[in-house]
Amino acid sequence: MDEKRIFTIGLKLVGAMNIISGLVNFISFIPVIINVLGGPMPSRVVAMPNQIVINLIQMIGPIFQIVAGTYLLKDGQAVVNFAYKIKSKLDE
Repeated sequence: MDEKRIFTIGLKLVGAMNIISGLVNFISFIPVIINVLGGPMPSRVVAMPNQIVINLIQMIGPIFQIVAGTYLLKDGQAVVNFAYKIKSKLDE
């Protein structure tokens, strides 16, 4: 196996880990989403408007992880090109 192929396989593994981590983090927001939308919960807390905004901002991280992981798992060619462009410049 050449070095570029091993790097691509590593990118796919990192992509899979990002997707799993993003899904786990996103699932932890399900009770928050239900609470914000007014669904039935035993310990319902009336959400203040600033809490809603903060929770929505915190959900950006897991969503970004899922999107980045999907990109790395599907293609990731831009990362490979970037890494090997720098390597070729260093070798010169």
